[in-house]
Amino acid sequence: MKKFYNALNDGMFKAIFCNEKNRDLLERLIYETIKIKVKVKSAVAKEIPKHKIYIKGKTLDVVCETEDNKILNIEINNYATEILRKRNFGYGAQLYCDAIKVGEDYDKIPDIYQINLTTTKEDIPDYEIYHFQGQRYGKTYINNFIIYEFNLTKIKEMCYNEFKFLNILSSNKEELKSYKGDREMEKLSKEVKKLNDDSKFVEFLTNEEEYEKLVNTYHSVGYKEGIEQGIDQATKEIALKMLKQNIDSKTISSVTGLTLKEIEDLK
Repeated sequence: MKKFYNALNDGMFKAIFCNEKNRDLLERLIYETIKIKVKVKSAVAKEIPKHKIYIKGKTLDVVCETEDNKILNIEINNYATEILRKRNFGYGAQLYCDAIKVGEDYDKIPDIYQINLTTTKEDIPDYEIYHFQGQRYGKTYINNFIIYEFNLTKIKEMCYNEFKFLNILSSNKEELKSYKGDREMEKLSKEVKKLNDDSKFVEFLTNEEEYEKLVNTYHSVGYKEGIEQGIDQATKEIALKMLKQNIDSKTISSVTGLTLKEIEDLK
């Protein structure tokens, strides 16, 4: 049976919410999470410098800038662990540091919002908002870096009307048919269905998913050198498989992080 990818698949999420034609969907998603109406100026899957982490070509899920000088990092997580939270915080901190380097005036550093959308049955809250505050007096240390964490599994179970748009993200093919009478919800449903009907895009998602599985397997080695060697090998295995399927080099490069020259050498 053909696999159906919902909107929480990394590739699916980026394809929908980084598309300029879907800015209305991204703005609706932002509003339902942080309860602030924004106008999005840009939205990209921003690359993390490769020397910072072990995964070759790892990218943030979606980073967007608003017309009123806000920066939002939206992360998709399929599980919740302390390590995952540290990783996500690292991404947000990197954005904050980049904003400091660019800005000439500390008073003009943009507000940074990190939105973590997690699907898990683990015992974490349905949603929580994290600020940087003192332990003794509860005073705010900085007011321009806030983390929003949502457990989409619990939110869906509790049927929160205020987060109804979020439920579409984890909806399967049958559930998508039930979203009627809301323009953005209907549009998002159609986008997910359309991309699932695109055989080339589904092939891309399948290869990306297999790559992630191989990477996670090699991560179990537990040592930096072993991880790096294992990931390099996993990368080449996926690239070779994609070449045999006659997938173009640019697509292979975007999935694996290999350069076009490295891909040409594999041929």
